[in-house]
Amino acid sequence: MNSQPPNPNPPSEGSASRVGPQLAVILLAAAVLGLIYNQASPLGLRVPAAAETSPASVGKAQPVVTVPPVAYVNQTLALTLETVTANASAIPQAQLSAPQPALPSFDFPAIGWPQVKGLLASNQIVLVDVRFKASYDLAHIPGAISFPSHDYTKEELLSLAAQYPKSTRLVLYCGSEACGLWRSLAVELVRVGGFTNVAYMPGGFMEYFQAEPAGANTKSP
Repeated sequence: MNSQPPNPNPPSEGSASRVGPQLAVILLAAAVLGLIYNQASPLGLRVPAAAETSPASVGKAQPVVTVPPVAYVNQTLALTLETVTANASAIPQAQLSAPQPALPSFDFPAIGWPQVKGLLASNQIVLVDVRFKASYDLAHIPGAISFPSHDYTKEELLSLAAQYPKSTRLVLYCGSEACGLWRSLAVELVRVGGFTNVAYMPGGFMEYFQAEPAGANTKSP
């Protein structure tokens, strides 16, 4: 009958009793390290603290508390945004939004044909026809000069301005009350030409033609 050789180092009761406490210490240390990592890592779980329950609140319905999710902030991005905001606030306001200069307002007086007729006859005004040159050639108020407001250069405007003193009373007229071609030219005569006395005839050539149906001049003055 074969028998196993005896173990020269049989386990003793003392060694078994020492393994138990060592294993417990290892498990406890692992648990503590896990909790520390959980708190330090952005990916760790966040468990809200349980609300304390007083004896008076037992049996009463507790309000529902909504715990917002934990927000993790990118510190580098936040620091960059704070730096940009601080630099932008340091820029003078004039550089951020420079105020635009206010456009001058123009107020041109209106003169009807009966008054224009008398002023024209006494050479107190320069009457300017702002319609198309073809319309002027077809018929115009006698004594009026042609200066189409839709087609002229700055040089032509300055050339016109050089022919008259800046205080000359200019009266502009268009085709009728519905025509507003005179306005843009009136503004430029003041702004660029330097004239200080510019007016307009609201009824235009139609007002004249209704008052003087047989007086329209078909030839340039």
